[in-house]
Amino acid sequence: MENAVTCRACGKELAHGQIESDVHYVLPDGKKLDYSLYRCPACTLGFWWPMEQPPLVFYQKMYANFAWDDVSRDFPDTEDFLEMAHGLQGKLLDVGCGSGAFLYQLKTRRAPFQLWGVDLLPEGVERIKKTLGIPDVHAMPLGEFSKGEHAGAFDVVTSFNVIEHAGDPVPFMESVKRLLKKGGTTIFVAPDANTYTAWAKIHNVAPNQFAWWNRKSLIALLEKQGFRDIVVKPIGHMAAIDVVMGPAVSLGLVKKKIDFSNYGSLGSTDF
Repeated sequence: MENAVTCRACGKELAHGQIESDVHYVLPDGKKLDYSLYRCPACTLGFWWPMEQPPLVFYQKMYANFAWDDVSRDFPDTEDFLEMAHGLQGKLLDVGCGSGAFLYQLKTRRAPFQLWGVDLLPEGVERIKKTLGIPDVHAMPLGEFSKGEHAGAFDVVTSFNVIEHAGDPVPFMESVKRLLKKGGTTIFVAPDANTYTAWAKIHNVAPNQFAWWNRKSLIALLEKQGFRDIVVKPIGHMAAIDVVMGPAVSLGLVKKKIDFSNYGSLGSTDF
């Protein structure tokens, strides 16, 4: 199909005419990035194409202050995680660990996990190591981290409000599967784009967000990637959705401190 791209959740080919809008972003060096918003008629995912992430400096500027947040306050998704992860233990990796707030909460609560993290920003990673006393945190892309000695090494992989920012979700989920042990669990969070306000739709565009998830598209992605026994339900203090899938679990939570709902998913798979 001419000018077609493929839906990054369900795999359906989309025509050029299914573009809803365009956005242009100029980097500090003058390079211009052009993105188009596609809407899949099958699974309803909205995604920005091409899913070309900006250079590291973009994220360093965007999250310059975030990495120094006060992590002593409770991480908003901790209670939801502990409830859904009841009975789980072992080696846990938090993808996009940011300030280290989630890992720190698990450490202070003496949760039964060996804590690991991976993030793009070296500044935040160094702070987690030195200030929070969590040594197994690494600054590198997820795809790179998922290869070699780390493949099949983790009982649990988490990510909170990361997948919508991570560019193409297909290699993202492939990396998560590669990292999990057989029968492992992944818990992730993403916002429900069906409840985006007009302000949110203007703010959450590429290269900040690359995908606008909802219940239907999240399930489509998980099924396409081989997860099974999928259950989706609301979580948190606002409406949200859980997704459950069978042996090697993928749990997706969604919770943001904005006035729109979130999605969560929990599942497991034998990869």
